[in-house]
Amino acid sequence: MLYYFAALMSAAAVVWLVHPRRDANRWAGIFLFSAATGGTSEWLEGQDWLVASSVVQYANLTVTPYAALVFALVYGGWLRTGAARRMAKLLPLAPVIGMAGWTTWTPSFAINYPLLAVWSGLYYLAACALLVLAWRRESDRHLRRSRRITAVIMTPTLLAVYGLIYIGRAIDPDFPFFGYVSGFVAYSLGLGLLLSWGYGVLGVRVRVEGDPMEPAMQAASSGASMLHHAIKNELGKIAISTANLRREVEGRESAEDHLRIISASSEHLLAMVSRIHGQMKELSLQLEPCSPQRIIEELLPAYRERMAAAGISVVTDYAPHASVLADPVHLREACSNLIHNAIEAMPKGGELRIAIEQHRRQVLLRFADSGQGLAPAQAARVFEPYFSTKGGGANYGLGLTYVYRVMTGSGGAARLESREGEGAIVTLSFPRMRQREE
Repeated sequence: MLYYFAALMSAAAVVWLVHPRRDANRWAGIFLFSAATGGTSEWLEGQDWLVASSVVQYANLTVTPYAALVFALVYGGWLRTGAARRMAKLLPLAPVIGMAGWTTWTPSFAINYPLLAVWSGLYYLAACALLVLAWRRESDRHLRRSRRITAVIMTPTLLAVYGLIYIGRAIDPDFPFFGYVSGFVAYSLGLGLLLSWGYGVLGVRVRVEGDPMEPAMQAASSGASMLHHAIKNELGKIAISTANLRREVEGRESAEDHLRIISASSEHLLAMVSRIHGQMKELSLQLEPCSPQRIIEELLPAYRERMAAAGISVVTDYAPHASVLADPVHLREACSNLIHNAIEAMPKGGELRIAIEQHRRQVLLRFADSGQGLAPAQAARVFEPYFSTKGGGANYGLGLTYVYRVMTGSGGAARLESREGEGAIVTLSFPRMRQREE
């Protein structure tokens, strides 16, 4: 049993410490810690620490289903507001506390297993359903894979724990569940460890998983650097040769016209490659407290005339005194890209809604347009380098990639939600500054 305790406690520590500010990781850690405590109850009883053994058994049996449910709610993104998150964590505590009235603590621990099986069953089944639904409804292919992995790892073991421990003990309080449950726990831990090598589980890899698109970002950055270097060198040679030829053909108007075309085309090509390189090179962020509201208010006047001509109205809703830790220069450019994209998505007019929401653990900056939206296959790829849904020579498919890199570099995240015919919402999420400072 102590091996069981050590394995689950190790998993809890790793999952929590990899992303201590991420709510889903904290609740995964709480769930694993609570599950692990069951491995110590027999040892405590053997040491004649009967009260401690009873408390540990009670916590293991009641807190574990509660933590599983809250984890599934938080992980799946089902709780949109701070009030919803608070209620989702407080209301399910009622049976956890109330079961104390149906428990005998000494001289031997005895809990009302049939009653426990009723409400814990609701919690476990709801947690499994929420994990599967979070996977099935996810449109982003990277997050969809991550949610599928979590569902495959957790749901069989949660169902087995409920059936073998809670239902088993409700039928026979002396049912020897451990030999059966340990196989499912080994399955979850073993599969989690195996998948952490290639894909990552809850942000954990053998190398800590940070960004699921990191290989694509690195390849694009490297390719842009090599392209910039090679073309810049060749354009330098063209510029020198053009200047020399211009001196030799001075006075010959037709030849000078051709040379001007060559020179203008070379300058345009250099500007294009420099822009691609600038958006894909390694970002050096200078993080400092800044006001997203002030950044938006400084940006909007530059777009007023264009939006008025296109018939686009702007609605803003700012949480008061919201502040985030970010690089103000890069955040300004990222927001500018999002406003520009929203305008392009509404050529026949519409509404752009910009909102700042301040929650207990994060600040959200949302840009919502009423354009045509994106197909699921397109929405899943919008942050990939060089992917674009629009044509045009000035569009390189790097605007949202830049936004993604600014947000991950700031310790936050960028997310796009869209359906065809229903517009698109891009959400930038930042950890609350007071948590980062802690």
